[in-house]
Amino acid sequence: MNPPYSQDVLQMVKTAIGQLNAVERMLNEGVCCTQVATQIAAAQGLMKKAVSLIAKDRMDKCLPSKGEEELSQALQVLIEKTNK
Repeated sequence: MNPPYSQDVLQMVKTAIGQLNAVERMLNEGVCCTQVATQIAAAQGLMKKAVSLIAKDRMDKCLPSKGEEELSQALQVLIEKTNK
């Protein structure tokens, strides 16, 4: 069983949810597209940062006990997921 994620990651997810709720409200209210785009970009940035923290956390906590081949496969998956 993997240890729980850090409070930083959880806070980033909560903040991004708040930003996406704001985007939904802004779209319903017809707010200027640049303001909506700014909120969407902020949520995207937080999610990318959260993915990086999750990857680092998992590598620090879970992978040291794995073999070289498993480590290589895990790194490849992380690279593919974060480059989408």
